[in-house]
Amino acid sequence: MTPCPHPGCGSRVTPAGYCQRSGRRIDSATGHHAGAARPPGPRPERSTAPADAAVLLPPPEKDHDPLVLPEVRPVAPVAVPYDTGRLRRLGLGPGRMLAGQYRLIRSIGYGGMGEVHLAEDTRLENRPVAVKFLHQQHDEDDGDSPSARRGDIRLNEKAMRSERQELVALNHPDLIRVFNYGSHDPAGEFLVLEYANGLTLEDVRVRVVNDPGAFGGVRFHEFVLGYGIRILNALSYLHQQKGKVYGDLKPHNVMHCGTEIKIVDVGSVRQELAEGPVTPGYFAPGVGADGESRFQDDLFSLGVTLRELSAAAPPAQGLGPESLRRALDRATHADRRARFATADEMALQLRGVLRELRSLRTSQESFEPSPVFVQSAHALDGAIGSPPPLGHWASGAPPAPLGPVPPEPGEMACGLPVPKPDPNDRNAPRLGRLAEDDATALLQRTSGWEPSAELHLLRCRLYLALAVAADDTRPLRRAYAEVSRARRAIAPGWAPYDWRIDWHLGLLALAAGDTDGAGRRFDAIYHAIPGEYAPKIALGYCAERRREWPQALRLYDAVRRRNHSLGGAAFGCARVLLAAANDTSAGATGTAGGIGTASATGTEGATGTASATGTEGGTGTAGGTGTAAGTTGTVAATGTADRGEGLAGALAALELVPAHSRHLTAARTAIVRIKAARARNSPPDDDALKDALHRLGPLFHEHGLTDHRGRQRLETELWETVMARVPHRPLAEFTAELDSRLTAPESPQELAEMLSLLYRGLADQARRSDLPDSNEIAEALIDRANSVRPLGFRHDRRHPWLGKAHRQRIRDRLSLRSSSK
Repeated sequence: MTPCPHPGCGSRVTPAGYCQRSGRRIDSATGHHAGAARPPGPRPERSTAPADAAVLLPPPEKDHDPLVLPEVRPVAPVAVPYDTGRLRRLGLGPGRMLAGQYRLIRSIGYGGMGEVHLAEDTRLENRPVAVKFLHQQHDEDDGDSPSARRGDIRLNEKAMRSERQELVALNHPDLIRVFNYGSHDPAGEFLVLEYANGLTLEDVRVRVVNDPGAFGGVRFHEFVLGYGIRILNALSYLHQQKGKVYGDLKPHNVMHCGTEIKIVDVGSVRQELAEGPVTPGYFAPGVGADGESRFQDDLFSLGVTLRELSAAAPPAQGLGPESLRRALDRATHADRRARFATADEMALQLRGVLRELRSLRTSQESFEPSPVFVQSAHALDGAIGSPPPLGHWASGAPPAPLGPVPPEPGEMACGLPVPKPDPNDRNAPRLGRLAEDDATALLQRTSGWEPSAELHLLRCRLYLALAVAADDTRPLRRAYAEVSRARRAIAPGWAPYDWRIDWHLGLLALAAGDTDGAGRRFDAIYHAIPGEYAPKIALGYCAERRREWPQALRLYDAVRRRNHSLGGAAFGCARVLLAAANDTSAGATGTAGGIGTASATGTEGATGTASATGTEGGTGTAGGTGTAAGTTGTVAATGTADRGEGLAGALAALELVPAHSRHLTAARTAIVRIKAARARNSPPDDDALKDALHRLGPLFHEHGLTDHRGRQRLETELWETVMARVPHRPLAEFTAELDSRLTAPESPQELAEMLSLLYRGLADQARRSDLPDSNEIAEALIDRANSVRPLGFRHDRRHPWLGKAHRQRIRDRLSLRSSSK
């Protein structure tokens, strides 16, 4: 061993690099004990601070996955001084050998059942290891009788053997490993464990309390969830593969080592309902007097641990902290049956909450498919994502303004995501193969199946679809009956804790128009599965129907930022932003009208431009992330939005729907219609109209609007808006550089002729439709076609000077002249 280079030390350095006197590692750069003062120099990219300083994360621009924990590099964990340790009194100080292999370095601390010391394995290149001795009271001044001391020793030796056997059998990366075991007189038996050089979660909590920016700052709660998910992976291993409980989970028993965690003190691992150690404040109600625990009691202890950690830092903005609170509330519910059923189930929900927190912080998508819901094929756009219907031109008056109207409750009930079938249900294989869309046919085909919960829930949804399609309440009564059968098919006593029942009752309440009742059901589901998309979209819709704009936007925006592909969330954000802007613009004396139209006098209101400066993303076009993030944050916080901000935020939310989304066509159609509506405002926005025209080509040929009739109606809406602006602006301004795949008029007369033909085409659509007022709509469209058709000469059989009769008279006269000659 070489002399210690630290000034004034005089000790020696072990081959592993530790000073024998101080127990600290020697810094190779300075030759000082790690943690000692050093001359100032350039600030390193990654913190090299000792354990008792602030633990810094990598630079913010390197936004690591929250599941990859920030690196913690404590050089010297807090130690129990040797002059108070039992081994010191037994003559086992630094440098003493155990079993001819392990050289003691320093004391680390106390575990639940023993004293732990740092040592190095001289047979494996001086690898650092942890040596754990049991507590044994046989000091000279001990007042216990020899028989009592022997009883304690026997008890401790039994516990040591149990811990040794359990540790040898465990093999999981997040559980501390055992390498060896042995005995050394007079200290007794010991275990050789993996050395976990880091901080306990209690140390992390204290550091964050003292310095909120020391451990990720605004990202701290994401790392708390990262801890939780990794701990749950280890608990799942114990529960599912080993059939054991940990039993004594608490912040002191989990260490953050480097970029990993280690669950230490695994001597508490035991069979379910076996006796074992527990810690007051962390064990669940229902745990036995001697520590008899079940699997879900470990989840309770983890929930308490994560709650203590979360409370160390202020909550982030947005819905994420509420989702985290609900997840921990469920984990720590007093009723064991109301908690998460398994560690895997809890981990799935924490992953969802983690991604929600991260998306809300960064305004970047953090997508992961739902593990319990099938993604809905419905855009839930409230009609703004479709070309205007024929009824748009039903009267001779100008078309009504485009309003942000939410879907009807029945449409929403049928369009929300469907829970994935329970794979353990007896009908699950057959349910997965059903491909029929006809609700009546499916009810017939499934009528003879063996009853099961999933079968009854499917039949509930089929009756719901029939009720909404026929606007008839009788199928709803049958749907309620199917839910009752599903409740009875679930294991006795568990139906009140099965969120699938609440989900279907919420859908039925929604279809019946009971938005408040549906909201209560969906709120219970949000509590049960707080990491899921579907309950938040459903709750956002209920808040939207109640005109509670801030709450609706918080819910929709949390889903939209996490998954841009979900049209229901994007359209929800757009509608709420537009509606909030209209409400604000209307003021106390005005009324909210269509998009950007609200005033006291009933005239059309002013609009903002398509772009705005967001609070996060900077300045950009309507498709920029910053605009959407800035506007949604303003509305969520205050419930108000400037009309221009609301329009820009709505357009940005729709613009972010990606090309691979099944709702792309609806989102791009809505953008065209919103921009066209802005051109009909007062004052009109001609730039928005130009952009809408230029979007038609990509919409028809790249973004999926292939329906000829829908194209015809959308073109009609845009060209009639252009015609209204032609008296004020040259037509060439609107048609310049128009997509070559579109027919562009070159003069106002050509525009009028084209619009007349479009109206006649729509009249033909009306005649062929099954609308109850199809004839009236067709006549109104013919009148529009006639009113815009340009003036010109035409043949009239009642006037002989025109047409064939006149030409024939001229021919006759010419022939008479020739014959007279």
